[in-house]
Amino acid sequence: MNRIGLWDISLNFIDHGLIWLGISILITLVYFIFIKFWLKPSLAKKTSKKIPVLAGIIVSIVFFISFYKSLKPIVSYVYYFYGNLCISEGKYVNALWEFKEAAKLYPTNDKFNERVGLLSYVKNDYSTALKYFDAVEDMTPESMIYYGAAQIQLGFYETEEKNIRSALEYQYNPNLAYYFLGMSLHKQKKYDKAEKALLNSISTIVKPMKCVVEWELASVYIDTNRPALAKKYAEKIVSSKDIPSDILSMAKSFLKAEKKNEEKIKNKP
Repeated sequence: MNRIGLWDISLNFIDHGLIWLGISILITLVYFIFIKFWLKPSLAKKTSKKIPVLAGIIVSIVFFISFYKSLKPIVSYVYYFYGNLCISEGKYVNALWEFKEAAKLYPTNDKFNERVGLLSYVKNDYSTALKYFDAVEDMTPESMIYYGAAQIQLGFYETEEKNIRSALEYQYNPNLAYYFLGMSLHKQKKYDKAEKALLNSISTIVKPMKCVVEWELASVYIDTNRPALAKKYAEKIVSSKDIPSDILSMAKSFLKAEKKNEEKIKNKP
């Protein structure tokens, strides 16, 4: 359930109202039995006059509790609105908090759970991302990709491939989907399939993500003892601009080690 309207609020009100009304009737009955059978007749007569007052107080409490509970979905959208506002301002930690609060109030809302899942993945909190993605009933192709990516990081390869291949069927951001698929196949040491998926990704993906895919592909070539191909992609990374420092460092280290190996081969008698 992703949209909210007057009907949803009314149902919430009725649901919570019936629960609390049942509780209030039970309390009133217990109170009535107590004064009827346990108190002295003179004291019971005085106390019984207070029953209507007690019932009125309980009914008022029931009404306000039910009203508050029925408004929870509306309040959740306020958190959702501020979460999107935080994202537009680059305040991702604050946005994650806002979306979590929204999901807490309205746990069946796919939008809220997807937002928490996506931002948790960005923060490398893969377990939390998986927990919220699991709660999504009607998943968007974007969420399918990151759901699969979170599963890769946690080692759930079979389920991950199914989710990413589902995203590929929608043709949503296929270059990113192929990258995560290639990463998964690489971790499973299915090198030929990994190479194919990564080459599919690299053909259309743009910077700065392109260098990440290039290094993953270079790593496949390193693992399969094809240094010439690995060197080709490592050199591309080093010559590019705005490269993440960790990727740049790994590419440079590989090229340095490869240069030493070439010199050793050259200096052999």
